[in-house]
Amino acid sequence: MFAQDSGQIRVSSEAAGKIFKQGVNTGFGGSADTRTRKTEALQKTLIREFDVGLISNPSHDSFRSFDNPVTGTIDTPTCMPESWVRASTLVRINSLTSGYSGVRPIVIKNLVELLKHNITPRIPLRGSISASGDLIPLSYLAATLEGKGSLQVWAGDGINRRVMSAAEALSRSSLIPLQLGPKEGLAIMNGTAVSTGVGALAMHHANSLALLSQFLTAMSVESLRGTTESFSPFFDLVRPHPGQEEAARNIRTFLEDSQLAQDNDGTRIGSLRQDRYSIRTAPQWLGPVLEDLDLASKQITIECNSVTDNPLIDVEDSQRGRFLHGGNFQARVVTSAMEKTRLALQTIGQMLFSQSTEIINPKTNYGLPPSLAVDEPSESFLLKAVEIMMAALQSELGFLANPAGTHVQSAEMGNQALNSLALISARYTHTAIDVLTHLASCHLLCVCQALDLRAMHLKFLETFEPRLKDFTSRLWKNLMKKATLIEAETKYCETTVTLLAPPEDIEDHSGASSCDNSSIKDG
Repeated sequence: MFAQDSGQIRVSSEAAGKIFKQGVNTGFGGSADTRTRKTEALQKTLIREFDVGLISNPSHDSFRSFDNPVTGTIDTPTCMPESWVRASTLVRINSLTSGYSGVRPIVIKNLVELLKHNITPRIPLRGSISASGDLIPLSYLAATLEGKGSLQVWAGDGINRRVMSAAEALSRSSLIPLQLGPKEGLAIMNGTAVSTGVGALAMHHANSLALLSQFLTAMSVESLRGTTESFSPFFDLVRPHPGQEEAARNIRTFLEDSQLAQDNDGTRIGSLRQDRYSIRTAPQWLGPVLEDLDLASKQITIECNSVTDNPLIDVEDSQRGRFLHGGNFQARVVTSAMEKTRLALQTIGQMLFSQSTEIINPKTNYGLPPSLAVDEPSESFLLKAVEIMMAALQSELGFLANPAGTHVQSAEMGNQALNSLALISARYTHTAIDVLTHLASCHLLCVCQALDLRAMHLKFLETFEPRLKDFTSRLWKNLMKKATLIEAETKYCETTVTLLAPPEDIEDHSGASSCDNSSIKDG
């Protein structure tokens, strides 16, 4: 609280003084050469003129029509999901509480009240280049605090939740519209909160998918009757990359007590001595992915706990608050995290797609039927279309893996010649998450079908084996009895033949046949 008060006092002092500070008593960015004493009007103008996003009106038909458990609820395709807006608000609150932005505590309190009362401004999906922060999206958050009549928000709970004006939403929640003071509008708008909040949600989902991919790999090993040898700790000992070690350990743990995974000792005939790459090299494939995601998570975590507006106030300075003009609003670190994450998602998808094709293909799946069809293979092609769809999804992931940050355009009178495009990158990361979630669902269908078939086979063997042994045993006993009888009958026949044979045949040791013409006597 001391830092907040000190920063706000310093801002008020500068606003009334003769020294000009950017955004306090000057214009903004490329227009910072202008001067004014109307500091509160300046903030109101800033907020009003940045509310330029394109938002379509909601309708009952479109409401919840874009519900997505991964990316959140989108009321129309032109608005951010509410989860994104709430995450952005939380990040902004955390930044402003430092006191280095020079806002009054009431500003932070009212932002918290928006979250408590579930008031969510409708913020346009597009329009930020994340250079001087996410100016356009965050202007809608600032306008909500002001209770702007033309600004729409979601408010209410459950079935009573609907779109209304910010003024009405504040009134229903007994919140008083706030008139922002010097620098306060800029402090809310000028920061990376939106790209960071959206990026943080993306990291949560991406890390979950990375863990899921390791579990699906273990299921693939079982589906293909693979070996656990590939995940031996020895490989990590001689190649100690932390990501590889983590992936191998997780897959090995998932395969503990498996009845389908095998220890290939090299004695199996008619099979590959080692598994194919899609499962054998999974730790080496996923290892760099896990390390990239770990770095990206650290970058986003630091950004969530940073102060990113401009100018900032060093409240611990001996002069009781020195203004410093810098560039903490440049969100390139978020872009860096998101680019790595999208590439990681594409890499995960490639592995899952390769595993699925191996499981579906009868030439590589070790005895499973074509397309995993349990019925007549000439009439059923169960997962053939699923494999085709997975190919389409993986191709889309490959496209989405391309960097967004390479498409920078100079903006705002050349002042923002460098801009991070972090929010664009974060948005497409959520799209990639959505696509990979679909692909992982297809993979899960494949391995579940394969494991069902393997389980049916094991159940068949479990049921049939004792019956076969019993049948074989009884058959053998019967055969032995018959063999004994046949042997006895054979000996009896030989004795009878000997007794009945003519004397000359008995004495004939030449081996000549009784049918030989030379042995036939005349008359």
